[in-house]
Amino acid sequence: MLQKLGFIFFIIHLVNLGFSKPIELKKEDTLRVNQLNAMGRDSIIKGSYPKADSLIDLALELAESINFKSGLFNAYTNKGVVLWYQDNYPKALGNQFKALKVAEQMNNKLFMSRALANIGLIYASKSGYDTALDYYHKSLKIKEEIGDKKAVSILLGNMARIYNDKNDNQRALEFYFKSLKVLEEVKNNKGLIALNYAGIGNIYKQQGDFFKASDYFKNALRIADSLEDKLLSSSTLVKIGTLNILQKKYPEAENNLLRAFKISSEIGSMTTQRDIYQALSELYGKINKWDLSLSQYKNYIKIQDSIFNQDNTKKMVRLEMNYEFNKKEESMKLQQEKKEALIQTERKKQQIIIWSIGAILIMVIIFAVYVYKSFKEKQRVNIEITLQKHIIEEKQKEILDSIHYAKRIQTALITSEKYIDKSLNRLNHKI
Repeated sequence: MLQKLGFIFFIIHLVNLGFSKPIELKKEDTLRVNQLNAMGRDSIIKGSYPKADSLIDLALELAESINFKSGLFNAYTNKGVVLWYQDNYPKALGNQFKALKVAEQMNNKLFMSRALANIGLIYASKSGYDTALDYYHKSLKIKEEIGDKKAVSILLGNMARIYNDKNDNQRALEFYFKSLKVLEEVKNNKGLIALNYAGIGNIYKQQGDFFKASDYFKNALRIADSLEDKLLSSSTLVKIGTLNILQKKYPEAENNLLRAFKISSEIGSMTTQRDIYQALSELYGKINKWDLSLSQYKNYIKIQDSIFNQDNTKKMVRLEMNYEFNKKEESMKLQQEKKEALIQTERKKQQIIIWSIGAILIMVIIFAVYVYKSFKEKQRVNIEITLQKHIIEEKQKEILDSIHYAKRIQTALITSEKYIDKSLNRLNHKI
């Protein structure tokens, strides 16, 4: 039962730590989510579970609609707490795993440590001690890293209760006193002190030191009553009642157990009622009220079966397996996405290279065509020039031939004129 009491201080602790708000969210919406979560936690502390459940559902719906991660984490956490108080462990565990998933998406160590501690608490409630300790140690490591002393003290106390349940009383006392040592540096720690007192008293009761046990129980009850903490008060009264049975103070035992039953009925704590039925059955057997003893034992068996039925255990295992599978699947999906992203990047690089080579080839082809055309044009021009040269040369030859021909004619004419002159000269001499 003390496993359950330790968690309530996580709830109170949340109020003082505030909420992280995404930048692009409307302030009035996030404030409304935070307000609904705070009201839900307040109702949990007061034992008004139906009211708490309704408020948290509204917070969850609004947080989902605006994708407000911080509000969503707190809503899942609170939903898990309400279900846990009502002993619906499978659904409580499912909501805490959802909260853990959101915390991991946010990479928020504080939120991750809370979710891990909550999961450990639920497993502890189901007697899954080794699994619970594993989650507690994971949470404790983060809490110590971030310096959250109040949460460290809570975890140490919860681990002490697990060692107590495992019959390792020496280790349990060690962790209880470690928790009290840490609480010396924590303000507003009365509830946690009372919780540790109740745990220490229980160990001394088991060891047969009734005087020390009674002293620690009375101090725990005094603090619980002053804080109006019904759950802590009822659970402590059960422990005092069982101590009274061992001390053979039967009237005191019955009075304390019936008082505890009244309080536990008000807040609907089935786990506390189970412990009361068991204690009353033992008490009535001691005073030879066999009918009442059998009746109370039947009530104990009935409520025990309701809380720890095999179907719930299977659901819890299935939820954890599904979570681990989904987490692994998401990891593989992420790796695949990274791989595909690298492939796409490589493809783009290859495309750029291909495009670049293609562009260069096109430029080379264009240049080659240009060079070829230039060459052909130059060749054509050269042919034309050669042809023109031949034409000119032919013209020149024709001209020269004409000149030579004319010269020959002229030469011939000159020769004839000389002949005529000579002939005339001879003729003149004759005359």
